[in-house]
Amino acid sequence: MEEFGAAAPEPRQLYPHKVGEALRAKVFSEKATFKANADQEYGELYKLPGGTDKIITPPNLVNEAQDLLKRQPSAKETVTLPSAIVGPTGEPIINVETKEVLKKKFVDPNVISRLQELSRPGEYSLQDLVQMRRNVAEAIDKGEALPNIDTHYMGEIQKLLTKAIDEGTAKLADPSIRTAWQTANANYAKGAERFKPYTINRVFKDIESGGFVKDEAIVKGLDSTDYERWKNFLGADSPEFRGLQRSIVDTVIENSRPDQASKLLDGQKLINNLHSFVKDN
Repeated sequence: MEEFGAAAPEPRQLYPHKVGEALRAKVFSEKATFKANADQEYGELYKLPGGTDKIITPPNLVNEAQDLLKRQPSAKETVTLPSAIVGPTGEPIINVETKEVLKKKFVDPNVISRLQELSRPGEYSLQDLVQMRRNVAEAIDKGEALPNIDTHYMGEIQKLLTKAIDEGTAKLADPSIRTAWQTANANYAKGAERFKPYTINRVFKDIESGGFVKDEAIVKGLDSTDYERWKNFLGADSPEFRGLQRSIVDTVIENSRPDQASKLLDGQKLINNLHSFVKDN
């Protein structure tokens, strides 16, 4: 209650879409900073032997990639196609065909192309393998930002690449790149955790993916879990989080009016709404 009381006295001027716009901008800014710092750390790593020169040959990569290709999710799809043969009235005769197709919602086709590349014998640089793993991770992020999307198979590919890097660098005569890789990988994994919660991750969805979240929707309908995630991500004293608090106060006040046209508040409604929100959050 106290933290909302501190947000309430300022003029009520923050509309949900403006608050959502600020939250989106902050998330994208934080992600850009995170990636820039990671790129700088990996850039130093790539200066070591095996960083950019193709001398890494993971011992089990080809066989394991081939095995994953055999296990890729697929389904039989029935399609109807017009044939060159026409019927008595000149209409094309329809053929019914059943074929195996990849479930796009399960696996990004670009990820499959990478896996096919790994299934053939070859030598790699650490930069090659890390970039492949990053591409897979980005595909997983897009999938996880939408509910009911199974990203398990892509996760198996990501684990395959991590294992390939571990085993491949272990074979090099100079252990420095393996040690540096382990440090950089641990730092990246720790930083990436901030963006994994669905509340934060869904902000990255674009219009083309079908999961785009409008600025106003980022703010509206938050539950206690969403509220805590934003608080942890933004920081309790950040201007973005204070704006979110003020927006929530606005909503509580608006919902406490006898009707939409009224400039007065229903005292009992206000007390009940405040009690309910504080109880839930």
